[in-house]
Amino acid sequence: MNFAEETLGEICDRVGGVIRTGPFGSQLHASDYVPDGIPVIMPKNIVGGRVSTEDIARVRTEDALRLSQHALCRGDIVYGRRGDIGRHALITRREEDWLCGTGCLRVSLGDQVIYPEYLHYYLEQQPVIAWIANQAVGATMPNLNTEILRSVPVRYPHRVHQRRIVSILSAYDDLIENNLRRIAILEEMARAIYREWFVEFRYPGHASVGIRELGGAAIPGGWRQGTIGEISSYLNRGVSPKYDDSSQNTVINQRCIRHGRLNMAFARTHSTKVPADKYVRFGDILINSTGEGTLGRATQVYTTVPDCTVDSHVTMVRPGEGVNLDYLGLSVIGMQSRLSVSGVGSTGQTELGRDVIANMPVLIPPRMVQDKFSQLVAPMRRQAITLDEMNIILTRTRDLLLPRLISGELDVSNITIDAEEDNL
Repeated sequence: MNFAEETLGEICDRVGGVIRTGPFGSQLHASDYVPDGIPVIMPKNIVGGRVSTEDIARVRTEDALRLSQHALCRGDIVYGRRGDIGRHALITRREEDWLCGTGCLRVSLGDQVIYPEYLHYYLEQQPVIAWIANQAVGATMPNLNTEILRSVPVRYPHRVHQRRIVSILSAYDDLIENNLRRIAILEEMARAIYREWFVEFRYPGHASVGIRELGGAAIPGGWRQGTIGEISSYLNRGVSPKYDDSSQNTVINQRCIRHGRLNMAFARTHSTKVPADKYVRFGDILINSTGEGTLGRATQVYTTVPDCTVDSHVTMVRPGEGVNLDYLGLSVIGMQSRLSVSGVGSTGQTELGRDVIANMPVLIPPRMVQDKFSQLVAPMRRQAITLDEMNIILTRTRDLLLPRLISGELDVSNITIDAEEDNL
């Protein structure tokens, strides 16, 4: 299999492409953002090679037209300019005509020379990411710019071979994406049942239970107002770990907690002595308790994680015997917006104290109602965990194949793909 090699800039100039920064702050202000409108992709929205719509900014149609030179096309690649250098996302049909935001860079090369999907996989290789990171400028906060991106060397085979490589790798990504959709549906079903029962109070048997006033709020008879601390058996920060790559002991950090899920791919290993009560147990609720942006994010441990603890930036809340762990877990995960604004301290040093978490109010329904709720949602949550674990295996397999395919170590000459694709 023969390969050509050019820089991104050389390909860009040859095909009349674009490598451009997003709008400057003078072109797009915070006051331009609206609740509904055209999405604007910022660095925080670039997650795992995809665009996350969590907390995505939006602008009015007229502002999108004013900034039309930053409108994205299917096949474009968007990079974050600061922070986690090398992080990028491939623009799909869903994000077409969205805007490349401030703090991002857009790479648009069409598909005459190199297929966007192939380029996306090529740029995902760790040596390429490391090369880009090494070129980044700035002592305190590394920055990416158009000149660095233009100088990235790209090695690529004939378009037919590119397409065959993409067909193999995208099969894994399609399975991963399908599982993510199924996980989202299961999680939304659990949240919908929670809202129906514990916010709208339309739980089984509610018609025979009266509503009473308590502290200015109307709640069903037999329910009471409590606090997280009151119904927890343990509430504390984790350890200050001594990181050790040779150890088998795992420590969960803030990066592991996102979208209400626990992602162990970001966990690290350590050799610190851990008190018995600080080992993570099934049902423990984990809350990010320091910093900006991630403060208050919460998840629940819903699988077995042996010899695992959390670091000192994370608070563990362990459900007590008098509360159902599914009920408390989904209650705390639903409090994330309140927790995120409950920290104290200066910018960048915000702390979510244990006392603040412990004093967070929570409704306490009768245990029988909690347990019936758990019977409904526990199978959904277990299935979501199974799918998430399947995705970890699929991702690892794809990541092992990726460099071998891109380098030509694995020959794809005899791979059969759709005839229409083979002629592209």
